[in-house]
Amino acid sequence: MIRLLYNLVLFVLWPLYRLAALFNVSGARAFYESRRTGAAALTRYLQNSTATHPAPIWLHGASVGEIDQALALAREIKSRQPERPILLSAFSMSVRLREIPEVDLFFYLPLDFPGSWRDLQHGQRPIAFITMTWDVFPNLIYRLSKLNIPAFICSASIGADNRRLRFPFRRLVRPLYDALAGIGAVNIETQTLFQQLTQNKQRVAVTGDTRFDTIFYKLRSADLPVAEKVRFQALQTAANKASGGIWILASTYAADDRELLPAMARLLQRHTGWKVLIFPHKLDERRLHELETGLKDLHLSPVRLDAARADTDRVIIVDRMGLLALAYRYADFCYVGGAFHHRIHNVAEPAALGLPVITGPRIDWAGVAVELKQRGGLRRCRQGLEIYGVAQQWMQSADERRRAGQIAADYLLSEAGASRRFYDRFLDGLLNE
Repeated sequence: MIRLLYNLVLFVLWPLYRLAALFNVSGARAFYESRRTGAAALTRYLQNSTATHPAPIWLHGASVGEIDQALALAREIKSRQPERPILLSAFSMSVRLREIPEVDLFFYLPLDFPGSWRDLQHGQRPIAFITMTWDVFPNLIYRLSKLNIPAFICSASIGADNRRLRFPFRRLVRPLYDALAGIGAVNIETQTLFQQLTQNKQRVAVTGDTRFDTIFYKLRSADLPVAEKVRFQALQTAANKASGGIWILASTYAADDRELLPAMARLLQRHTGWKVLIFPHKLDERRLHELETGLKDLHLSPVRLDAARADTDRVIIVDRMGLLALAYRYADFCYVGGAFHHRIHNVAEPAALGLPVITGPRIDWAGVAVELKQRGGLRRCRQGLEIYGVAQQWMQSADERRRAGQIAADYLLSEAGASRRFYDRFLDGLLNE
């Protein structure tokens, strides 16, 4: 039933999608081309592989965070089976395809039409398909099942209010989850929720969130370019000399701004030694201009990173990709955005470095955020006044700030090793047959 309804919806939407691509509505043409080239790349790879090579394992992540989860598992697989090819697909165009040492093919996932997966039966078939978090694709899962290719979910996470858990959706999606060979849940709570979606409850095990492994891998292996390191160090030194610190606002949207910026303006007026680094989620000029205008309306003087003067500037907009995770090293606490917009972004990276975290309200789907909140390393705020209160407390008391940060760091460290646990539970026997 779920495939029938799903394909009826796709059938109705397909002409609209093609028209949007034809006229390039909201970038639809680039999205269409990415799906077409992704399908071609997958077909070409499988058809060019031979039986003398180990069968590839196919990992999938919807967006940037899920790709990080997949890469942690890829590194674990390669550490045990260096010759095993790894295919990695992404759905969101926010993911930049690039060369990755552990990955043999990185491509955009084709749209999940019934005919999209016919070529899986030609050439060398993947030995398994593993998707991250909760994404399942009815037509792909159906085809994999017909070809006896096991499918799994790794770092499985779902909120208690997710409509899949409610009638009639639970009944509709159950065949999809019944078809899975295993589900590695991030914690006991999500294990219980996923067990409601399948009759095969014994196939749902707690293995943890592989995102933690990627975070610690990045912290071990990555470093800032010299120019940016010098700049962040100078900002940190200037703030400390003024008896202040650094507050990072990460992955922010306009919805975050409405609650966050007025509180921030009041705090900076009261705590004159503090500086704020803002990392907006989107870096197009429209978003940057919107942010700058909002700050100026609050009588603040924002500057972009390259123009920032460490001694005098207090509100710096970081308008370049790839700096956030490493900039956390120079901060005292952070706000992570998204939870006033749709859903919270990555809170694990700052927590791993011992930063206490402030968020908006929508965190229930994110197991890491919920766990940090319960332990005291994260504070969820439902309005700007609450943000003001928490930030005020942490600006005034280094002891309170450090205590919350240590709680966060200890939790992250305790959760490392999810990739190993997932491999041992679900892949060891399969890949060593």
